[in-house]
Amino acid sequence: MPENIQALLASGRLERIGKMKALQAFLLKDARQHLYSAVLLQKSDDVNGAFQLAYDSTRKSCAALLAHHGLRVTSRGGHFALINCARELSLSIGELYSEINDLRQLRNAIEYPIDADRSPSNDRLSYSIALAERVLALVSAEVAS
Repeated sequence: MPENIQALLASGRLERIGKMKALQAFLLKDARQHLYSAVLLQKSDDVNGAFQLAYDSTRKSCAALLAHHGLRVTSRGGHFALINCARELSLSIGELYSEINDLRQLRNAIEYPIDADRSPSNDRLSYSIALAERVLALVSAEVAS
């Protein structure tokens, strides 16, 4: 097991849960539904809602990858630990780490705003949806093998 994952386990930010196919399937189903809803909302004025759903799709895809490996982040670990653990578990996700982490940071800026307008542009929203599609496809293929 990679050293970073060992450190997350030791710090209580990550826990072993055993491989749970049902949880993995539930998370991937949720990720697909969030992605579908994000695409629908993209056509509305709810840019932040569409972005949040695209981000949640990406996050739940990563959580499914962890479940496939018998791991789950704790409330102490949060989204940062989730994305870092997914990067360690999958070369494909590791190659997208920077983009996924940028999504996480934008999500935080929207959820916990410092100023009034932290909405993503339409281009950024389209990119976020495309990234969520890529992550979902990669994780789905990885856990199927």
